[in-house]
Parts: sequence; structure tokens; C-alpha cells
Amino acid sequence: MAPPHHQSDRNGSHRSTSGAQAESSQNEDVVAAQRAVDEAMERQRQAQLDVEKAMKRQREVQREVAEAMERQREVVRQQSRAASVTGGQARGGRRGSQSQTRSHRQPSIPSNRNTSAASNRNTSSFRRASRATGITNPQQSSSVWQGVTTNHVPEAERHSYHIPPNCGGSVEGFTKDPSELEAVGDHLLNSMGYDSVSYRVEPKWNDAKRFMENEEVLVRVTSSNGRTKPGKGATLGEPGRFTEISQEPVIRCVNCRLKTHTLRHCLDAENEPEIYGCILCNNDNHMVDQCGQFKSMSLKEQVDLLVFERANMPGLAVSKDFPKWYDLLEQAISSGDIDANGPMKGFPWTGQFCCNLCCEEGGDTIRALQKKFDESGFDMSILPVDPNTASLSAVQGCYSERP
Repeated sequence: MAPPHHQSDRNGSHRSTSGAQAESSQNEDVVAAQRAVDEAMERQRQAQLDVEKAMKRQREVQREVAEAMERQREVVRQQSRAASVTGGQARGGRRGSQSQTRSHRQPSIPSNRNTSAASNRNTSSFRRASRATGITNPQQSSSVWQGVTTNHVPEAERHSYHIPPNCGGSVEGFTKDPSELEAVGDHLLNSMGYDSVSYRVEPKWNDAKRFMENEEVLVRVTSSNGRTKPGKGATLGEPGRFTEISQEPVIRCVNCRLKTHTLRHCLDAENEPEIYGCILCNNDNHMVDQCGQFKSMSLKEQVDLLVFERANMPGLAVSKDFPKWYDLLEQAISSGDIDANGPMKGFPWTGQFCCNLCCEEGGDTIRALQKKFDESGFDMSILPVDPNTASLSAVQGCYSERP
């Protein structure tokens, strides 16, 4: 049997060996973990390099695309210039031939008119035109087509038409020279490559109201898909006139023909004491009291429509057998539907006040007021107050003795 001190030495040696093994195992774990971290960071750096390379390639592709598009635009510009020159020369040849024929058939007649000044006046009136009835500046434009000038008319009457390719831009305006219409049509078809031109021709008379009354028109309806079909005749203009009617809804006053309001907010009664038509339907083929919507209203609702919603505006004309607005108001007060002591928004103008205002300055005053009223969002507080209908007592005093 070994001495006790020998046994103790063996136990200590065993514990030391176990501790060394445990420490060595921990060190290996740390080294392995560090190696894993290093490998992960390396993969991250590699991925970042790949991303940077991809972004660089993307930028290169974008530059190539931009250069290709610029080359394409340059080709289009060159083609446009070439087509404009070729078309202008061809049309110039045709016009020269036509001019020679006309001069051969008709002897030259001396004239005292300043033809140059007349041409300038015609051109100026064309450029100043603002009504959408002919040709002026386009609704859309593109820098690619700036400065393209037609050669279809004499030099003093040439204009630039800035219409972008492959889009639905349009030109509208007014002209007394039919050659302007031909010039634009030739430019669109021959210089810009369009295969057809949509048009709307509307003659202008000095008496526009007479022109719009009791005449038939031939209508062709163009739908949103471009298909056309015959439409019904309408009483809108000169017999046999041909017009294009869009199926898109259009807000237009049936009284003054403006597109900034409907009949409900029209102020221009012209030389009449009242506005004629139905403000519920925006139609002038029946009176408001003849409308089915109006007949279904209560007495209070009818008073609101004919009286309070017409505050500081022309009154509405009604049928002969229907009460005037002031009589209808008295009925509502007597029945208790309207409180005579309650707040009231206001009352319509008298017929005399309406006629005087509409005829003032040849109609310029009422037209300016209408523009201001439309732009305000139909704020009745900006409209003039008729002293004879400024209050309920004034209304009762004004109309109490009338039959």
C-alpha cells in the first residue's frame, strides 16, 4: 500500500489535468466563434461589393438608355424638319399654280385698300381670339415642337403650331381667313405625321342669339373610343350646319351659354325682368313650376327655391296660373310654413332693377358681375341688393298694391 502522501499527489495531479482540459476546450470555443464572426463579416463585405457593382452597372445602363432616347429625339426632330421643308415646297408649288390660274382668269383691278394693313389686322384678330371656335394656341405643348412654322400661307400670316406628337393636344380660336384652317390641317397631316384630323366648325354671326334659335343642325356623336354615329337634329344653329358633339358631360348655362355655371346661378336676363327656364333641370323648354321635381316639393321647399335661393338675383319666371314668388311667400307666411320674424337670406330683384342692371353699359356690367360671382363660388353676398326687396317689409310695400 502506498504511503498517504503519495496518494495525495496523485489526486492533485488528476485535478490539474482536468482543469487544463476544460480551459483548452473553452479556448477552442472562443476561437471557433471568432472564426465564424470573421467569416460572416467577410461574406458581408463581399455582398456589399456585389451591391456596389450592381449599382454601378445600373447607372451605366441608365446612361445608355438616356443616350438612346436622346438619339431617338434627334432623329424625330430631323424627320420633322425634313417633312416640314418638303411639305412646304410641295404646297408652295400648288399655291403658285393656283395663283397663276386665278390671275389669268381675273384681270388685275386697282384698289385703294392697304392690303398689308388688312392682312395684319386679320392676323392680329386671329391671335387675340379667345373663344373656342377656331384656331389659336394649343392646349398642350412640347419643347420638341417649339418653333415649327407652317409655310402654307403668305409670310405675313404664318403662325407656329406647337402640338406635341402622339397625344391629344388641340388648337382652338377664331379666324376670318379659311386658309388658316387649311394651314393647320396640312401641318398636322403632312408635317407631324398624323393620319387624320378631328374638327369642329362653327360659323359666327353678329346676332348670336338669332343664330342659336330654331335652326336644325346635323350632329355626329364621337364616343370616347373614337367611333362615330349619327345623332338627332337639334335647334342649335344654321340649317345644314355640321358639328361635332362629345359624349362627355358639359356644364353649360342654357341661358347665356357659359360653361362656368348653370341656369341656377345665371344673372344675365338680358332685357327681360326674369330668368326663363327650369333651374332644376338646367333646361329652357319648360318653366320651373312645370317640373316634376318642383311639383313634388312642399310649400316651404318651393319658397326656398323661388325666393331665398334667388336672393339678390333675378327672379324666376313661372306659368301664368302659378303664383309669383312674392305671392307664394305670403302664402307660406299665412300657413305658418315660414316665420315672418325669422331670419331670411334675402329676396330676388324686382323686374325693373333686373332690366336696368342687365342693360347697363350695354351688358358689360352684368357680365363682369357674373364672372365675379362664378369665381367666388356663387357667394350671394357680393351681389347688389335691390332697395325695393332689401327686407320683408320692403317686399310687402313694393308688391302689396299689385294685382
